[in-house]
Amino acid sequence: MKRIIVCLAALFVAVSAHAQFDGAVGTEGCQAISREDSRIKSWAFGVEVQRGYEQNSTTEFVSYGKPYMAQGLPDGSTTTAVALGEGGIALITFEAPIIDGDGADFCVFENGFTSTYLEIAFVEVSSDGEHFYRFPTTSYTTSSSLLPELMNNLAGKYEVGWGTPFDLAEINDDEFFDRNNVRFVRLVDVIGGVDTDSHENIIYDAQSGGWATGFDFTGLGVINQKEAYQVADFEGLLTNADSHEIISADNGTIDSEGNYRLSYLSGGLSFEALGLYDGMFACGFGPSNHTTDNQPYYSAQSLMGLENPASTYMVGYYSDWAGTAEHNVIKREDNTAFSPIGVYVNNSSSAYSYMSSANFPQNNYFLNIIATGYDENGAVTSDVSYPLADANGIVGEWKYMDLTSLGECHKVIFTLSSNDDSGYGINVPAYFCIDAFSYYAEENTSSLSDELANEFSINVYPNPASERANINIKGLNSKAQIIVSDMQGRIVWSDETFENNYELNTSNMQSGVYFIKITSENIVKTQKLIVR
Repeated sequence: MKRIIVCLAALFVAVSAHAQFDGAVGTEGCQAISREDSRIKSWAFGVEVQRGYEQNSTTEFVSYGKPYMAQGLPDGSTTTAVALGEGGIALITFEAPIIDGDGADFCVFENGFTSTYLEIAFVEVSSDGEHFYRFPTTSYTTSSSLLPELMNNLAGKYEVGWGTPFDLAEINDDEFFDRNNVRFVRLVDVIGGVDTDSHENIIYDAQSGGWATGFDFTGLGVINQKEAYQVADFEGLLTNADSHEIISADNGTIDSEGNYRLSYLSGGLSFEALGLYDGMFACGFGPSNHTTDNQPYYSAQSLMGLENPASTYMVGYYSDWAGTAEHNVIKREDNTAFSPIGVYVNNSSSAYSYMSSANFPQNNYFLNIIATGYDENGAVTSDVSYPLADANGIVGEWKYMDLTSLGECHKVIFTLSSNDDSGYGINVPAYFCIDAFSYYAEENTSSLSDELANEFSINVYPNPASERANINIKGLNSKAQIIVSDMQGRIVWSDETFENNYELNTSNMQSGVYFIKITSENIVKTQKLIVR
């Protein structure tokens, strides 16, 4: 009898110990963070997904959703999400690095149908994109019990609309980890019944099956962040949908060598186009927002920009026939120095189609995109290469290319290389696509002028915003005029305020892309605003 009592006591202690974490939304002590929580300063800026398999399959990858659906503010539905699949991975970037502040530093959202139907993921962080550190996890779940209070530090432990918080203080110190400069978060889908937590306990989660298997990522909110990067996102460069523009004698300016030049300006940077032979031969950059494959040379393979199907991206063309005439050049508008952070890259439809056909040799052939930095004297600072096609496959969605190793530059030039070369240049159609080029410049440092520092301190969030949410404008230090216009330049909101913290109501705005312009004493700040 004593032995039975002891066993029962031990079982009671074990069960009590296993229910030691916070529970479902609405229960006492729950740590879930609402998608509308005012602590959230910004949202995932870019999402790159490596799809996993459908449940119990080793040949069929999941396909539900698109990566852009997890960017910006989640809409609170269970349908706007991107499925990772069993063991699938999402790599997430931000408009500013995450830092270790008070309490939770960021939160991850999934589309859990109920508090007990949970699909979960490991969470990892990185400062350099190479060394990743996983949050320590605990799971006492079983195949029949998936309660939130049985798990800790696993994304997706709450139902849709509520994020799982993560505190960078829980990551151990390491020489490659800077907790005040976290540039990447990586989600790794938990394979239920197979993967284990930090204590070697098997983790269980809901098994959905089919094309939406695994963790369904809906958003990531940043709570504690560093100063923002400057970003060129190319919005406003095109007035027509499903269109593109290239340099010609009609829109370019002829230089001393008889070539036509045209600079597309975005985010403080100049993206240069080159027109050879009286403008008849177009090289370099040109904007595109194609969503149909009617112009494969000027379309991204994903048929959308990074942010949403209608957003604008930049198409580059690299030519060996341009000789010494530089093209695909990126500079600052004022020709000052800048430090590249990263850019999203994609194949053009034409390049993807060629490399998917029998025309592209199948054994050890590649296509690389190369970014080379140059200092003010024209010397190379460094270069970075990223595979658009290799033994791992052909890129067909936006992928993040880290540019930090270029250091401080006065210009960056993009080129292509391939060993599918006829001797007259590469055989692959030499078109590629870029989006969301981010960088630091002098105004991002302590040497800011007062004017630029004030502009930089103005924070507009949440962005993207829900139609039902107010947009907060903080950091105004004098009377300011606020104007919101649509993509056609029509003013949809105008107001003046003396408030340091101003709320802009979006209830009368339809979903879409807008521009917000804030003008106060010695400050003019313009940025894109997305309302969903």
